[in-house]
Amino acid sequence: MKLFVDSANLAEIEESLARGFVAGITTNPSILAKEERTDFTEHIHKIIGLIRRFGREVPLSVEVFVDDPAEMLDQALKFVSAFRYPMLSVKVPIGWGELKVVAELRKRDIMVNCTCCMSFNQAYMAALAGANFVSLFYGRIKDIGYDARSVVEQTARAFREGGIRSEIIVGSIRHIADVNGPSAPAPTSSRCRPSSSRRSPSTRRPRRPWTSSSATSASGASRRRTRPG
Repeated sequence: MKLFVDSANLAEIEESLARGFVAGITTNPSILAKEERTDFTEHIHKIIGLIRRFGREVPLSVEVFVDDPAEMLDQALKFVSAFRYPMLSVKVPIGWGELKVVAELRKRDIMVNCTCCMSFNQAYMAALAGANFVSLFYGRIKDIGYDARSVVEQTARAFREGGIRSEIIVGSIRHIADVNGPSAPAPTSSRCRPSSSRRSPSTRRPRRPWTSSSATSASGASRRRTRPG
């Protein structure tokens, strides 16, 4: 199992990298908006600088924050151009139109983390579209009454049996038992937030999380997430 740090806080990221366990870093507009207001591109560059200072070229997920798929593709390409980090993984939320964005980015050899997956069907389709990572929201799946463990296990089994190389990131982890208790999912990649973080897992995405920059000229917007199918 790999551990990904889910944070945009520079001090938290630095402390985690210093301890050597970090296999990846994930961010999203909600946790970015909780940091000191600054230029979006500048902040991501600071995160990349920390990663490089510790000599660890780990995947860094940065999420688009527009709703229209065509705008998502345009914004993703601007991310790649602005950040110039080989292990950048563009986070694209699951959706019918968004799958086309995933496929197009992969055609261009851009890493993708397909996020907000709430079911096996969504995760499997994202993987078939070419996503390098599929993020299953473990806690939120439990919130709506589904067996999150079985969703993760079914997805992992299907990937293994089908020879699919996509990695599963289990996000929305809220309790230590979600990782190592008797009901924990099969070994995969888990996202964790440093203990100093007090962010609510139900925090909604803000409409305008950052000041404008060359990489992010469009405003963010709230996104409806689909129920498992």
